[in-house]
Amino acid sequence: MIPSRCDLTNMRFDELGRSTTELGFVGGIELMRILGRALQLFGLVVLPVAMVLELSKLLGRDFGVSDMVIMLVAGATAFLMGRVIEGYARG
Repeated sequence: MIPSRCDLTNMRFDELGRSTTELGFVGGIELMRILGRALQLFGLVVLPVAMVLELSKLLGRDFGVSDMVIMLVAGATAFLMGRVIEGYARG
């Protein structure tokens, strides 16, 4: 028999009274925290990597100022999204 969403017999709660059924509310929170941290790390790493690639000419072409601004915006956006997601995960 497949339990319905309204079935309270299999429902478990953590110490704060949050539901931990299915994927697990606490597991989902942990996943959100990990995703937030990963986005923050990506945001911090993307611009220095772009600068190193530009300075070493490993790309084989000119990596102009407009490309650097795009990388800056992408990195800042990823960092901020990661911070918001991690903030939601902390409660």
